[in-house]
Amino acid sequence: MASKNKFFVRDDYMVGVTKNGVEFFFDKEDAHFVCSHTWHLSEINGIRYVQTGIKKDGKSTTIKLHRLVLKVNGGMVIDHVNHDGLDNRKVNLRICSHRKNMWNRTKRVIGTSRFKGVYFSDKAKRWIAQIQVEGKKKYLGIFEREEDAAAAYNEAAVFYFGEYATLNKIA
Repeated sequence: MASKNKFFVRDDYMVGVTKNGVEFFFDKEDAHFVCSHTWHLSEINGIRYVQTGIKKDGKSTTIKLHRLVLKVNGGMVIDHVNHDGLDNRKVNLRICSHRKNMWNRTKRVIGTSRFKGVYFSDKAKRWIAQIQVEGKKKYLGIFEREEDAAAAYNEAAVFYFGEYATLNKIA
């Protein structure tokens, strides 16, 4: 079956375009099977992905592009290193545990700070940094400046989460 998406080369990778005009990315080496499917936009917890329908054991099912690219079954987790669910180049994908995937989550939209792991204490009138490790919150300190609290979070995130740490961008 021919794909209803448009595809083109950009630099050293491929770009697909959904019928809504949303671009998604994959490696040139995967074009033979990616371009033979029609890809649709889906969203889970605010992250956009592309998925397609396939027949497996005589039944129709959907599969996300990152699972098809890495040939991974349903029991494993795939992490998008740059947090972009539409970037399915192998350099941006890694198989990991659910826990490590949670370490790589971005800051929630709600909260008093623009940084992950930081909140403003009305009682103390200062910024507090904390990090959650193995289900337990660890207090990192209280700071006059929001940026200093974010830096403390970053240091702890690298210590606890290593390459899976999502760091705050501090100007």
